[in-house]
Amino acid sequence: MNAATQGLFRGVFGHAPMAWWIVVGVVLATIPSRTFAIGCEIGTTDGSASCYLTGTFEQREGSRTWLEIINPTGHDLLVYAYFFDANERPLRCVFTSMSANDLWEIAVDRLDLNADHGVAKLVSFAKPREPTIGIVGNQRIWYRKRQGISETGLRPIQSRILEEDLARMIEPNFKECRKVSQE
Repeated sequence: MNAATQGLFRGVFGHAPMAWWIVVGVVLATIPSRTFAIGCEIGTTDGSASCYLTGTFEQREGSRTWLEIINPTGHDLLVYAYFFDANERPLRCVFTSMSANDLWEIAVDRLDLNADHGVAKLVSFAKPREPTIGIVGNQRIWYRKRQGISETGLRPIQSRILEEDLARMIEPNFKECRKVSQE
């Protein structure tokens, strides 16, 4: 450390009153440790890859939805898909292992969800209880009667919201999750 830097440290730290140091110590001691979803915090620069994606599904009037999940990483992931109806009731949970650069297509109409539309939430894990960044995806809805297709990206959600959602909604409602093979 050069002399100028040493002088700056002595000037700042040597003249701070003792009460200031006590307050700083108390504040630092009360900050909770951040151990959850550390693998989710460092994302891509444009925010597209995430450990938590959300979207919708549509089955009204003969519509069909496909969710396409991609693992663009160089490592294996465990990916869970949680489905809720439009009134927030949990419907089903499925999961699969995804190797590097893998694609998982979920045909929602084959899951027998007993709901005509709702919400899909997808979470990627390095191993159970360790969310990690690594998935991107799209949702494609085919409207039979209107003879049209809609495709949009699944939305990445911040890791702090995932922590709350897992604790308050997903884990209490989905005690069992069925492993599926990719089509």
